[in-house]
Amino acid sequence: MGLLNPPKNLDELEDESDRTATQLSIEQKRALIREAKKRYGSDWKLHLPKIVSGFDWAALRFKL
Repeated sequence: MGLLNPPKNLDELEDESDRTATQLSIEQKRALIREAKKRYGSDWKLHLPKIVSGFDWAALRFKL
């Protein structure tokens, strides 16, 4: 690194990794919703399996 970007410690790197993983998860869910809307239209939720506590995003990924 240089003078403008000092080396990050382990805690900062772990925090950055967690933020990146969370952002990736959010973007994957948004992409799945966009794909479901494209395939099924405005009633896309009716074509997905009924899940009481929310969507099972991992299972949904393989069904689309």
